[in-house]
Amino acid sequence: MRLGSIIPGLRAVSEQGDLYALLLDCIERDNARALRQLFAVEGIEGSFPALIGFAVQNNAMKCYDILKPSLFVPRDLENFRAGDLSKEMLRRLLQDKILDPNMWVKQDREAECNNYVYPWTVYWQPILSALIEARNFECAHVLLDSGPRLDVCEWEAQSPDPDALPDPNETDDPDYLFHMWNDGFSFPGKTPLHTLVLTLKPGSMGMDGPPPEDGLRLLRRMTVLAKEKGCIDWTATVPEKALIPYAFTFDEKEIQYELSPFQFACGSLQPVLGDTFIEAGASVRGGISRGGISKESPLRLSTLVFSRLRDNWVEFREGSLESRCIGVLRSLSQCGVDLNPEVKRVSDVQALPLYVALSKGFKRVFDFLVKEKGLIVRDSYRGFSPLLLCIQNHEWPLATALLDSPHNLDPNREGKLERRGILFSDEKKVTLMSPLCASVVVWKYFLNWNNTQLAEASAAFCKMLVEKGARCDSVETGGEKETEEGEGDEVAESEEDVPPRSDLSPLVIACSRPSCPQTAAASVESTCSMIRLLVEKARADPNLAGRLKEGRSPSNPPLYPLLSALCSTDGERLKEGEVYSKAYTGRVMETLLQVGASPELVLQTFPQEEDMQVDG
Repeated sequence: MRLGSIIPGLRAVSEQGDLYALLLDCIERDNARALRQLFAVEGIEGSFPALIGFAVQNNAMKCYDILKPSLFVPRDLENFRAGDLSKEMLRRLLQDKILDPNMWVKQDREAECNNYVYPWTVYWQPILSALIEARNFECAHVLLDSGPRLDVCEWEAQSPDPDALPDPNETDDPDYLFHMWNDGFSFPGKTPLHTLVLTLKPGSMGMDGPPPEDGLRLLRRMTVLAKEKGCIDWTATVPEKALIPYAFTFDEKEIQYELSPFQFACGSLQPVLGDTFIEAGASVRGGISRGGISKESPLRLSTLVFSRLRDNWVEFREGSLESRCIGVLRSLSQCGVDLNPEVKRVSDVQALPLYVALSKGFKRVFDFLVKEKGLIVRDSYRGFSPLLLCIQNHEWPLATALLDSPHNLDPNREGKLERRGILFSDEKKVTLMSPLCASVVVWKYFLNWNNTQLAEASAAFCKMLVEKGARCDSVETGGEKETEEGEGDEVAESEEDVPPRSDLSPLVIACSRPSCPQTAAASVESTCSMIRLLVEKARADPNLAGRLKEGRSPSNPPLYPLLSALCSTDGERLKEGEVYSKAYTGRVMETLLQVGASPELVLQTFPQEEDMQVDG
């Protein structure tokens, strides 16, 4: 196969980089014959910047003679401001051949980012990209009239000094670790189309609201031209920071994606831009094969923003993010992309839009997938329970919807639970737990923190679970046997990977004392109601021993901690604490005895006085 037949297919930035390195090698060795052969291939000459400067630097006289016609920015215009250029002046510069539509501009932004170089701050940029980045869309249209190349991208002009870079593991300087991508810095392979997508992204470079119409007109024109040239699907190495709005990275290692402009639009939740690429014939590239989803799949990218958000970043639930995500998903669905494919790996399951919507509490995305697209929620996704996802994030409206038609999820189905947030934190990262047990834990947490509203909502959901058939003595496991292999080096879960079952007791948790006196009066009625619900309706055994804390407490009957509290000789306990402790435990003990608890069973093994101290 001849080189000329390969060049048009070099859409990956790594492949273009290899070709650039080949040209530089020819110049460094002053191999004029090889350089001339490469330049004879259509599309190579003019694709890469600074070749003539490299020839001068290496005293490559023969290659210099070949490169003399190479374009360069006149010295007087080297630092011209693209944003201030008028379309009339640009036309004059082009007519007088002071500027060429395919010229390169050297951008030096080292001072602007406090000497922090990622990926570059000194780079070569096509003049079309410079105009786009400055949002001078009028001049960009004028330049397009002169026929500039779109099959070009930005290139590093100088490598950063490693000694000048901060230690990536150093956490003291937030200016280095939390670098925000609102200013259009370069990244490898960034074409004019990538630049336009980044420029039109809400929140990028200070832009608020939807993309301006003049920018969209430019995009429609450029996508058609790029499709004709065969570069509409060229990829760039995009840092995750450039995708997520206002997001800081908390990872020591920067995550990167090999993205086409269309994929970039999907990942930054720009449905209008994505539709423009689809209309122009861009590759939708499902990225789903053999039961796996690549990280560059538009489907996976459509939920990247949500999956990266921390649970307490509630401000992202407001505004347009959900609407934009739905727009991207709707466009992908219309192109034939399966929004809920069968996948094997747990990491792929956690990237599915339905999983992300449930785990992060995005009800509008959930309603779109279920009501508009007809997705049916299953009891288990690779062992993860949709109910538990909602319970863990106390998303009660979503959890309630899952118990109703058409889903009718099993209220007793155990599932994997990531032990984070209010649902514990210890060496066991994943455990199997029932929805009822998890709901009681969440209820008790809010009760202890005197959050009456959330505690009442949690208690109401516990009651609904029981009404739907949840029982303390009836559990269906969600830990399936999974032995198939996933793609690459990642292997799907095997039977040995099924996590241990939680040994927490919902009734023991319900009977535990509140953490402070202020919550006692407000919590006693709710506690007694919960005890009656669990024993009388959910078949909890009031005499069955159980644990209050996972792996950190002995297994005791529900009465045990209450009797222990009454008999405590803790001299440091405040007087009001003694009053609330005895009043609270007395009421709870009375309720337990009324529903069948036997004090004799507890007293038979009651510890000596020195062992009676119980954590409050």
